[in-house]
Amino acid sequence: MESSVFFPAYNGLVILATTVAGSMFFKEKLTTRQYASIVVGILGVVLVNI
Repeated sequence: MESSVFFPAYNGLVILATTVAGSMFFKEKLTTRQYASIVVGILGVVLVNI
């Protein structure tokens, strides 16, 4: 995998993983806007890897 694809994908996944871990382990409540941003982040990582 080229670094121009790897680093944006890795950075996006770290942010997403941190958000999901925070909501699971620390019982943080996410708003609808935050759920939507998670979906957009996942779509962004997928589009970078295409």
